[in-house]
Amino acid sequence: LSPEEIDPPYEGDLALEDAETGATVDVTIDARAIEAYVARLNALVSGLRAIARRHRATYVRVPTTESLLGAVRRFVARAID
Repeated sequence: LSPEEIDPPYEGDLALEDAETGATVDVTIDARAIEAYVARLNALVSGLRAIARRHRATYVRVPTTESLLGAVRRFVARAID
């Protein structure tokens, strides 16, 4: 996830564009909308972690600001402890 997806800095009236379809939607973003978004994102992450646990896998969230090598090192360091 990008930093903007983790902690959205947006507010006001915006036109959001779907990266895959190019479709746009007009939205108004306020504190309540951000809270709802963060709650849904946290629920999604919790669900992904639960699925991983059920399948004896490890869920590792990697922000786009972190290198793949950094994420692997972080994962291995935790797995060794």
